Amino acid sequence: MSRSPEHPTSHPAPPDREAQSPGGEPSAAQAQAMLAQAAGAARTLPAPVPAVLICYGILCAVGTFGTLGMHLAPYMTTPPGGLSPTVTILILAFMWIGAAIIAGMVFRERWRRGLSTRWLVYMGVWAVLWVLGMTLGGTMLGMFIAPAFVVPFVIAVSTEAAKARDARQAQQAGAGR
Repeated sequence: MSRSPEHPTSHPAPPDREAQSPGGEPSAAQAQAMLAQAAGAARTLPAPVPAVLICYGILCAVGTFGTLGMHLAPYMTTPPGGLSPTVTILILAFMWIGAAIIAGMVFRERWRRGLSTRWLVYMGVWAVLWVLGMTLGGTMLGMFIAPAFVVPFVIAVSTEAAKARDARQAQQAGAGR
């Protein structure tokens, strides 16, 4: 393994370094070695996170903090001529829901991955918790509803991690044949 003096942790030099063509382009053997190295590195990269998971995380966070805001809204004073705290909380929550939708649109090439029955179930659970949080957030139940948004999100992350792990193992098993 050769290391450059100025970068003691540099990567090993490709094979046949000395046999490089005069124009500085790699030889056929070097190109093949570099392609093999790149393929090996690509197999170790984690799968990209589906955009729906990012959006769902934003929605769950908005649900938690929106419910807590609704719980605290009755204790806040309304400024003269200003919006009530409840309306302010709803406006801010809807702004973050819009941010979740925009995030999905930005990452739309990965949007379809994850849109299956389980995501519809997760969204249904989120919608039920949202309605409960916005209607019962001002009561003591709001303090129990707010952290409940974490449960479907943790389940969604765990499910996606298991799916990515299974896909990686299947790919490694296919490459090992």
